[in-house]
Amino acid sequence: MATKARTRGSALPILALLATVGLLYGLIALRGWAFTPNLGLDLKGGTSVILGPNPAPGQSVTNDVVDRAVEIIRLRVDAFGVAESEVSRENQNIVVNIPGENPDVSNLENSAQLRFRLVLPPPQPATPEPEATPSPSASPSGTASPAGSPSPSPAAAATPTPAATPTAAATPTTTSNGRALTGALLAQDATPSPAPTATTSPAASATPTATGSPAPSPTGSPAASPAPSATAPAGETGPGSQAAAEALYPTIDCNNPEDRDKARLLDADPKAHIVSCGTEEEGFRKFLLGPAEITGDQLESASSLLSQQTVGVPGEWVVLLDMNGAATKRFREITTVGSQNQQSFAIVLDGAVFSAPTMNEPIEDGNAQISGNFTKKSANDLANVLKFGALPLSFETLSKDNISPSLGKESLRAGLIAGLVGLAAVLIYIIAYYRGLGLVALVGLGIFAALNYALVLILSETIGFTMTLAGIAGFIISAGITSDSYIVYFERLKDEAREGRTLASSADRGFSRAYKTILAANFVSLLAAVILYYFSAGAVKGFAFTLGLSVLLDLVIAYLYTRPTVAMLSRTRLFTHGRFIGIKNTVPAAAPAQGRTKTKEA
Repeated sequence: MATKARTRGSALPILALLATVGLLYGLIALRGWAFTPNLGLDLKGGTSVILGPNPAPGQSVTNDVVDRAVEIIRLRVDAFGVAESEVSRENQNIVVNIPGENPDVSNLENSAQLRFRLVLPPPQPATPEPEATPSPSASPSGTASPAGSPSPSPAAAATPTPAATPTAAATPTTTSNGRALTGALLAQDATPSPAPTATTSPAASATPTATGSPAPSPTGSPAASPAPSATAPAGETGPGSQAAAEALYPTIDCNNPEDRDKARLLDADPKAHIVSCGTEEEGFRKFLLGPAEITGDQLESASSLLSQQTVGVPGEWVVLLDMNGAATKRFREITTVGSQNQQSFAIVLDGAVFSAPTMNEPIEDGNAQISGNFTKKSANDLANVLKFGALPLSFETLSKDNISPSLGKESLRAGLIAGLVGLAAVLIYIIAYYRGLGLVALVGLGIFAALNYALVLILSETIGFTMTLAGIAGFIISAGITSDSYIVYFERLKDEAREGRTLASSADRGFSRAYKTILAANFVSLLAAVILYYFSAGAVKGFAFTLGLSVLLDLVIAYLYTRPTVAMLSRTRLFTHGRFIGIKNTVPAAAPAQGRTKTKEA
């Protein structure tokens, strides 16, 4: 029994706790992390964005649609690593408040409509009919040609210059871990490779090209065979037809922002032939695209990855896409035919072509990737946007305002003053009432605050925790809960001492009984914090997080600091005097063999 008491009165738990606090601050210093936590929108300021619905013609805006959009935008914001953000709706508009200086809000309004469309050959400009060239034999007999005048060549006159023949050389296949994905989609041409169009000039079909190979005939080129598609015949006219898209193609200037916006609106109909523009990184290239073969709702997952480096070629960030069963089958059919014809496959996001890779071989597993000069952040952002699905309707930014933290700082100053005054009043009362035990509580609260602050700094750097006014309120309340734990233990210790036990015995028995009460009380507080965290949002979630963290630390401090500290002090002569621990009687220095020792008034 004496050995057990000596173990409980050991300084090892206290030293371990202090060493842990020192190691945490040492880790923060070695990693170069800031010694101030991330501040929330109400303390640091930030950006407030109001998004308004921009429905397509004939699309209705209902409450269910807006609520669904709010949930998707909230998931996007959380996935971007932005903590303590607020996403709410006001009538049909969505309000997003994001803390920090100049946060990235560029991907919030993107609807993330993903389409896979075949690249079609652009329409050839109409050429005038060649004028009839008079035959040399038609010249008057005996009339000589003027000096220096070349004799007309029938072949040259009757043969128009053939159109540029697309490159048909196969692109080298690159494989990654034996998968066909990379070999098919990593090889991208600088310009799309349209299939050659049929020509009606017999001379063109008979005249050899510059390389000595015959030019493609109207029906003899395999590149003229498009991939199988369940769309309407190309010869149909009307909105969404190939003829309408070909007529629109010459009027679109992808260097003009207004024309790019007009082209993006065409992507709203997945069954239509459209004209689309590439991104700025791709030089705003113009594409004629067929109907969507695969849509974003057929994705199973999306993720970002840094592709493997090869000799002389650095790796690049790409977005990997995993399709469901139906899309995998369709993708296999398209890439089988497309790889035979060296066709391109456009990956269209919100009406803009992100990538137009050439299909080199069939893709069997339904995995594709988007490349396009991504950075790590842009690849992660795009993967997160695709992962959570497309917005049910398009949105536009109605306003974007910076929020000043001045009001929050005034509230913080007032709240901290009130908290410090209240905590000081509690400590003064504890020291006046419990004397020496009050000093134990004072040091314990200091260790509690240091450990709590170190964890807040680490969590700010690792999981993006953000301190708000509500979070500070949680810490202030937790300081009161910790003070209650000391009071529960000290009162139990005094009760044991009044019954005639030694202070060492009272410290041990009192803590065993008091800790059960502390566990029950802290469990209730922890349960409330967990419920608040999972069923609330915004500032209330921050309050619940700090409260729950502090409650757990209170249990650790009570067991590793309060218990061994009081056990060690109970063996000193000073603490055997009742007045020093706040009771009127002198505590026996040693426990009697039998019975209880009568105490006299101090």
